[in-house]
Amino acid sequence: MLTLETQSLETKTLLTKRKRDQKDSPHSDNSKKLKTDELEESVKKKQIMTGEYEKLKAIVADKEVYITELLKEKTQVEEQLKENQIIIDNFKTTVSEKDAYISKLLKGKSQEQERITSQEEQSIKETSSVEVQFNYLIPSMGKRYASKFELIFPKIGFLMLLKN
Repeated sequence: MLTLETQSLETKTLLTKRKRDQKDSPHSDNSKKLKTDELEESVKKKQIMTGEYEKLKAIVADKEVYITELLKEKTQVEEQLKENQIIIDNFKTTVSEKDAYISKLLKGKSQEQERITSQEEQSIKETSSVEVQFNYLIPSMGKRYASKFELIFPKIGFLMLLKN
């Protein structure tokens, strides 16, 4: 398949031959002149088309360069996106690990708080039962034993004296 430039050159060559033939031939008629004019017009159209073709070819080349640049940029953005996604996934993993650790600590804290509360309740029950026992014992022990009891257990004795 011939390119426009090749066709243009062939047409110019043919036109040049015809012009020479017209000059050399004294018997040229109007039909040959019309054909020559048509050929000249055709050559001008082909030259215009060739010029437009070259302009379009340059535009396409520029667009191809632009597209190539965009594709490179797209690839870079996709790589950056993958790296960011990896970072986000790592952060999510770290956050979930820390959440699990916090939940473990909170569970331990609540268990410890329950244990302390139950010990306090047990201590209160034991203390209140001791007071009740002493309230019943002291009046029957008499003052003589109560003073000895105060020496041995001064705080409890003080409580007993307050209750009496």
